[in-house]
Amino acid sequence: MNEPRVYKNSPATLLLITVFFIILIASIMVSAVIDPIVMILVCGFGLLSFLIVFLSVSSKVIISDDEITSQNILSKRTLRWMEIIRVSGRVNGIKLHSEDTTVSINPQLPGYEEVVEIIGQKRPDVFSAQEFSEFRRGFASYFGFLLILLVFAVIGFFLFQPW
Repeated sequence: MNEPRVYKNSPATLLLITVFFIILIASIMVSAVIDPIVMILVCGFGLLSFLIVFLSVSSKVIISDDEITSQNILSKRTLRWMEIIRVSGRVNGIKLHSEDTTVSINPQLPGYEEVVEIIGQKRPDVFSAQEFSEFRRGFASYFGFLLILLVFAVIGFFLFQPW
């Protein structure tokens, strides 16, 4: 592997999520049916949901011959392959540990399974094949989707109330 490989969501995905939440928040604010206090609470909940989803889909992983880097808007962490002393993780993705750094890989990334496979090839000595023998999506991997559904449910509840 001469060129570093980058695993990330497409910019179109980030743009669609941003536009979706802008339209959602704008439609709530324009609605005259909702009480101002409820509108502020729903908009705040929508904004918090947007931040969580946006942070999740804006993460990326860069794998080179020498190291692995996990990056999102808030942080960037890098480990050289030989620094990895332990691999852990379950529902919320795989984590690579050194003495003082932990690199977390988001299971929502396109190519997540390939990333885990590369980790296993680079460091089979710290990679428990039985711990990661199968890939399953747990509840945490659907958190963003469920959060969006909850936002819609709350908005629908308040918009369609016969006040």
